[in-house]
Amino acid sequence: MEGNSTALCNTTGRFDSFPTFALISVPYKGQCNVTIQCLTLNADCLNNHCECPQLHDFYLNGNDSCQTKPALGINFDLNVINERNDSVEINASLSVQNSSDGVQFYAKLIDDPNNRTDYFKITNGSSTIRFRDLMPAQRYNIVVSLSKNGVPSNESETVAVVTAPNCEHAWNIKSVTETTFRFYQNSTFDSFEFTAIEVPT
Repeated sequence: MEGNSTALCNTTGRFDSFPTFALISVPYKGQCNVTIQCLTLNADCLNNHCECPQLHDFYLNGNDSCQTKPALGINFDLNVINERNDSVEINASLSVQNSSDGVQFYAKLIDDPNNRTDYFKITNGSSTIRFRDLMPAQRYNIVVSLSKNGVPSNESETVAVVTAPNCEHAWNIKSVTETTFRFYQNSTFDSFEFTAIEVPT
């Protein structure tokens, strides 16, 4: 409420007038004094700002509401199937134990040296996740998670991948980890030439 006003009680026992009050409506993240001022559904006035409380901790901009992140019971099976010097591929087998209506899966590439964040939309079942235009000999984390009706779940799975280093020769490298890699079987060495492979640390 905002404003100051008074009303006098007459000898008849009736008030001479009624004060007029205006209710302050506060949008999400706006300054507030009490929760009733917050326009956002399920928001609370926390630290004098309209925020999402712990119980409804995700703000959904589409309908201006604070939502509870769903627990859907997801099964993850992630396998790295290909690591090149500029791309990675992962086979993802995913399923949801509870209702899958409105569920969307997505993979997120993080820890990119170029500070890039990429998303890759995948389907319930088996999908191949591909991230391209990566840097050679770099470690990346890929987080696979899901959302339902636009609200992300707390359930997720992370897989670490390492892109192949660059070589002086046209050898093919596979089975890359943070500490090891292998050549394809059809690759050959020149026994009379010293060859170095440099992996940044």
